Amino acid sequence: MEIKLTAMNALKGIVWAMLLLAGFAHAEPPAARIADLAWMTGAWEGPMGEGAVLQETWLEPAGDAMMAAVRVLEDGKTDMVELIVIEESEGTLIFRIQQWSKSYEPRMPAPQKLVLAELGENSVRFEAEEDGNAFRSLTYSRPSPEAFNINLELTEPPIGLDINLRPR
Repeated sequence: MEIKLTAMNALKGIVWAMLLLAGFAHAEPPAARIADLAWMTGAWEGPMGEGAVLQETWLEPAGDAMMAAVRVLEDGKTDMVELIVIEESEGTLIFRIQQWSKSYEPRMPAPQKLVLAELGENSVRFEAEEDGNAFRSLTYSRPSPEAFNINLELTEPPIGLDINLRPR
């Protein structure tokens, strides 16, 4: 009888631990306003792998959103274009991204959605809430006036990439 009671207590402990972890996994996103991302504004450029250059132009926050136009050049020719919109929604920030070929063929079946996970003085991290997202997370930071860094984590294949940009 004592063994069953001990096993039952262990089982209860495991269930409570799982519930606690599930609560952390679905924590509410931090509160934020679009004006908190004004530090991202500007035109940025830098290498992205062998022979590729990433260009991002972030417009200043206006109203409840801000946006970026993005282009990837490979060997001096446009390979991909992208539109990013970050908007205020329900007291936090939602990040949406869509990519196209230069002939405007979608490179993703639908825009990808990520939700604010962390916000610092000059850094922001967005994470996917749902399965099926190409991006697991995107982190932007501006450690100095002359540096704009991106860290992205892709879902398939699971890979992380750091991209360091400078003013254009």
